[in-house]
Amino acid sequence: MTAPTTDLPPADDDPRQRHFVTQSLLGLVLYGGYSLTTTIAALAGLLPLSHALLISGLMLGGGALAYAAMRAGLNRHSSSDPSLTMPQCIWGLCCTGLGYGLLGDARGAVLTLLLLILAFGMFSLTPRQSRLLSVIAAITLGLATGLTAWRDPDAPLALEGTHLLFGATAIWGITVLSERMSGLRSHLRQQKAELREALAQIRRLATQDELTGLHNRRHMRELMARACGEGRTMSLALIDIDHFKRINDGHGHAAGDRVLAAFATAARQVLRDGDVVARWGGEEFLVMLPATPVDAAERVLQRLRERVAALSLAGVLDERCLTFSAGLVACGRGETLDAAIERADRLMYEAKRAGRDRLAVDPAAAAA
Repeated sequence: MTAPTTDLPPADDDPRQRHFVTQSLLGLVLYGGYSLTTTIAALAGLLPLSHALLISGLMLGGGALAYAAMRAGLNRHSSSDPSLTMPQCIWGLCCTGLGYGLLGDARGAVLTLLLLILAFGMFSLTPRQSRLLSVIAAITLGLATGLTAWRDPDAPLALEGTHLLFGATAIWGITVLSERMSGLRSHLRQQKAELREALAQIRRLATQDELTGLHNRRHMRELMARACGEGRTMSLALIDIDHFKRINDGHGHAAGDRVLAAFATAARQVLRDGDVVARWGGEEFLVMLPATPVDAAERVLQRLRERVAALSLAGVLDERCLTFSAGLVACGRGETLDAAIERADRLMYEAKRAGRDRLAVDPAAAAA
């Protein structure tokens, strides 16, 4: 048993726990059906009523206890058997062995309960647990038939032997089926894990730029559209790394990739919580600063310029610093995203024409 944890979701909100509760309730209902059948057999004179009440009480008591434990969530602190299948099955086998010894001429019918208990564990137990449960079932059946033959000299040995062989054969068959079922469960779990990983990879490819790990253009548009739909004002900055073609031509595309990845890392370190940066295309990046006036956004971008200039890229920049040119605008209500991005793009090229390594700010927004 593991130590109780405090981060479990409420039982009513946990589908897995609801499944366990329903399963234990089903077991209790089945025990109720067998108890009713045993009582009817006693009323028909096949066994003493006291024996029927004893068997029924043990079955229903164990089933009710398991159901109460599930309802109270006590099973949720067990990592090895959260469904409590193993203790429920062992209890059922003990009741079955006792019932076989007490039911008299009707004892052969108890074998159906034994098989049902083993089938109950087939869908939850590990192969090792299934084998252990089969051994317990075989021992229980052997003891029950042996003790019955010993206690009742008039009991036909051939009948007891038939019951034992029938039960042993069925136990072996269910053990084999449990092994195969466990293999199928393991295979399905592996497939499910692979599918989750594939879906996560597809999600990453759909929303992230593979080289930098930043949002890609399509996902950035979705984020900006969502922010605009919420009626939030924001600042947008379009950034272009200076002399990037010279880096690619002089040092190769691998060096250019290093520069892009280094810039992305610097941007993630400098930008605030809530700010979003995306690779817009090639060596261009778009930064969205929600609920941020242009003057505050300008300070953030200046910090980014300082961080980028301090990057060490030996063998790529030599004695030069990495710089960028950017255009910064305010995107307010009533303006489309495309219009705001186009203004930022014009400002960015103005910064390049003015000598690069600078930030061009929307004059109207700066004045406001």
